[in-house]
Amino acid sequence: MNNGTFGGIGSPVGSMSQLKKGIQLAFARGCTSSPDRIRLHTVERVSGEPYTKGAFVPSLDERIPSPSEEEVLLTDRPPTFGAHEVVILDLSPVLSSFRKAASELEVGETRIYGTTLRKRVGWQALDDLSDYLVALTGADEVVVSDIKRVISGRRSTTRGIKGELLGLHLDDNGLFPEGHRRVIINLGDEARRLLMVNIPAPQLLELMGTSDEEGVPGDLAPRFLAAFPSYPIVSVQLLPGEGYVMSTRLVLHDGSSVGQKGDDYTMLVSCQGIVD
Repeated sequence: MNNGTFGGIGSPVGSMSQLKKGIQLAFARGCTSSPDRIRLHTVERVSGEPYTKGAFVPSLDERIPSPSEEEVLLTDRPPTFGAHEVVILDLSPVLSSFRKAASELEVGETRIYGTTLRKRVGWQALDDLSDYLVALTGADEVVVSDIKRVISGRRSTTRGIKGELLGLHLDDNGLFPEGHRRVIINLGDEARRLLMVNIPAPQLLELMGTSDEEGVPGDLAPRFLAAFPSYPIVSVQLLPGEGYVMSTRLVLHDGSSVGQKGDDYTMLVSCQGIVD
């Protein structure tokens, strides 16, 4: 496993079918860090409901990473929760109230948040989850955003403001400053998949021949994926009770519920003030 930092991205287009050194994947204590949990996909563009026009999603074909790809992707050092690291966590010890609230969503109810969420899970459960994440990540503040229903069989699980599935994307830099991390938690009973591109946004801009002086453009994800469709999309198995911590302003990401037998639930948490 590689414990180095990012580097070596200036590679020719012809060699972009293998993972490059970049964002690393860490499994925190209590999580099984087996390469068997990782698959690689090429990307394809889809259209029509329920996807947004021109969404990019992983192909249904998959392969296992080569030994050299495992070396650049995985790290066995203790997680630092830095911006160039995606960490898989076992959060099951503090999720019982949240999983119960998710399982009690009414027919037609796709999301709970705000006062409704606080009433259903209770302040103690929120405090316990916050304390747990602060102790692990060093965050200054933890905010539980919502619990959502996840429809099975989708190659994207992130919805836009009109309910459309977005495909692989970056979150808005203006909404998520440096030091911000998102934690996405699997509250369901089945495994699902985290999807990511392991090249951080500034280096994607370099590959596209674009300056980042004015920030990361909103269309960077589709531009990169259209230009480099053979670059591997990393798919990581996320078991029930697990979550991942990610700088979603830096990493192209999404989720997948392909292979799930039924609808399930996810929870979104924001952590602020993590040192990059």
